[in-house]
Amino acid sequence: MKTKSINTYLLYLIVIFLSNTLNAQVLWYGDPNLSVNDNFRRLDPNGNSNPSGDDCVDDPNNPPFVTTPTDAEYGKFWRITKPVSRKRAEFARTTGDVNTFTPQKGGTYYYGWRWRFNSEPNLNAGIAVFQWKTADGGDIDTNKQNYPFSMAYDGTILSLNAFGPAEPNWNRPGSITQRRTTLWQHVIPEDEWVTFVIKVKVDDNFDVVNNRYEGYLEFWFNGVQQTLSNLNFNEYQVVLADSDKRAYHKTFDGVEVYPKWGSYNENACNFEVITDFDDMRVTTTLESALPDDSAGNNGSEGLEGLYKIKHSVTGKYWTVAASPNQNIITADEILPDSETQIFEIKSVGTAGYYNISCSDANWDAVRFEGQNVYPTTTLTPTSDTNNTRIFEFISNGSGAYDIHTPQTTTPRISFDDSGNVRYITSFGTNTKWFLESVNSLSSLEFDKSSVFVANSVNNTIQIKGLLSNINKVEVFNLLGKSLIVKQTEGVSSLNLDASVLSNGIYLVILSGERSIITKKIIKR
Repeated sequence: MKTKSINTYLLYLIVIFLSNTLNAQVLWYGDPNLSVNDNFRRLDPNGNSNPSGDDCVDDPNNPPFVTTPTDAEYGKFWRITKPVSRKRAEFARTTGDVNTFTPQKGGTYYYGWRWRFNSEPNLNAGIAVFQWKTADGGDIDTNKQNYPFSMAYDGTILSLNAFGPAEPNWNRPGSITQRRTTLWQHVIPEDEWVTFVIKVKVDDNFDVVNNRYEGYLEFWFNGVQQTLSNLNFNEYQVVLADSDKRAYHKTFDGVEVYPKWGSYNENACNFEVITDFDDMRVTTTLESALPDDSAGNNGSEGLEGLYKIKHSVTGKYWTVAASPNQNIITADEILPDSETQIFEIKSVGTAGYYNISCSDANWDAVRFEGQNVYPTTTLTPTSDTNNTRIFEFISNGSGAYDIHTPQTTTPRISFDDSGNVRYITSFGTNTKWFLESVNSLSSLEFDKSSVFVANSVNNTIQIKGLLSNINKVEVFNLLGKSLIVKQTEGVSSLNLDASVLSNGIYLVILSGERSIITKKIIKR
């Protein structure tokens, strides 16, 4: 009895110890169950109240606002809505009435959060979506940088930028643009959750021996530490170290520095911008800063295999054209399977990066170059830096993927150009592709012709001829948003209630264990 009591007490101490350890690691948490002011100093709603020239005028009758919707996967999250005719809508400082933290000079911290973005209409220029901001304490000459680093997004490319110090202060003409260097950039579609962690050592001291500042940044995207660089720089560069995973930089400025999350600058004025935030926290360790499910958020891990690549709208398949025109075209499915329509996705050794290899014996690596998508004789797998032959598959949550080149200076995103596969620089309904595994089910086991889906519908979607290996039916709009889901195991036919759908075009996706059928319908 005495031994049992001792063991129970030891277990209690272990639980208390682990709990206290976790709490000690988390310095601040943006809890959406509390109010904005319980977590942040404020919501910054204002841009220019009395602007000149082309600066936008804040509409006092239409201020930004914050809501806390619930996501089916992640639960309650923060949503900032910036209306048109507003320049700014940002959470400012982690100094709320309940949860409060101020970064200190000399400290090292991890800032982690999950993020999603939407604008109406689509952005056409970059805006700030995160700022590491300077407080000058009333002395402008202490403000050398205004924001030592920031993140910007233009609707397609997200970038992490650092800004070097200027003399006598950041207001020196041209100092901001001239002293900016881009540390990292990545193509990210709107309406997709991604995660970030920024490790920052807060410091403005200069290390004379190593000729660099003692402050530094490290960065994780979707749970993977990123390689940093100096892109598009002019007067200033960071000092890179640790295999370019660390950027030494002046990260303390003025009398205090603090974070801001949201949307800001004049490029945002004519857009309604919605920014979503989840799992916002400041910690002392990477593990405690990483938002849940950070690894593999783009849904592209483990894609190696043989596939047919089918356009989500036209239903046409990638096809290696006959000589002398070797460009990849889109065509109706060839049955029995043709090697001209079968491609192998091969990992190049870096997480989430792949080659696309032709099964046609005359060709191997697919390349995106000169606006065209075409096969080459370059052997796969290539090196992991062969930028026009390295691809990333970005899932939009509906089973479709955007296929693009993550290592090129500007994004190259494949689309169906009236029967030719080419690339453009922005995401859209025409850039979505389905990967149909040719290893999964034979045509007899998964006979697409046996399934009937009424093409024109009013308030009911009629589906007949469902096979035993079709287990789910899902209806998506052309933006990839799931609107109706129905499990179908053991059912040969069903009627779906379409009264919730507005008039327009939708995709009906019937899923088996490893294959899918896509049907297009029109709601009238």
